[in-house]
Amino acid sequence: MKIYRYATIFITILGINNKIWPYITTTANPPEISVSPTTSNDNHKANSYALIRIPKVAMIDIESTTGSSNINIAMNRTYEAGQGSLGWWEDDTLWMNYSSIIGSNEPSREISASISSGEVPSGTKLLLHANNYSSISNEGSGDFGTKTTRIILNNTPQAILTNVGSSYTGDGVENGHQLIYRISKIGKESTQDIRAGNYAPITITYTMTDN
Repeated sequence: MKIYRYATIFITILGINNKIWPYITTTANPPEISVSPTTSNDNHKANSYALIRIPKVAMIDIESTTGSSNINIAMNRTYEAGQGSLGWWEDDTLWMNYSSIIGSNEPSREISASISSGEVPSGTKLLLHANNYSSISNEGSGDFGTKTTRIILNNTPQAILTNVGSSYTGDGVENGHQLIYRISKIGKESTQDIRAGNYAPITITYTMTDN
């Protein structure tokens, strides 16, 4: 498996024709001459060879509607005593752009996401999914990736897009695949493990790999 470029974000929990022509001069009393045929490797066609190279391309970029690829996450709190103390929260400000040229023997690529540093607070889970391709500018072209189901982020890379072929998404926000982050409790029983506070940033790394 080949691994290509990746993108990282930080989340804070808060031819020529040849012809030969004879040239003969004459005099008033020309001497007798004999002309022997000449041989040549040249003819009316010539060949050259064009060697064409198409490089592989694999580049990912993260764009944001806020101007920063770093996002702040704060779980929603309740304002009614007796109700669940925390609700889920989503962020949809990030967009993934990519350019991809696959090899002749590669059916497709996938893009995965994983936590490369930091930890999700106890009692909570950080989820991610990518929407299917869309473009406000109609700049993109090719075989775009197909979204997978929502993943729970951890230290193991998990695919968020599959079947990425030779394609480009267009550059900037609202081009490519919108990324949706969600933080929530693991479950009803996890409430006892949750602690309030501002937590250290979590680094999310996106990686494009050959299938």
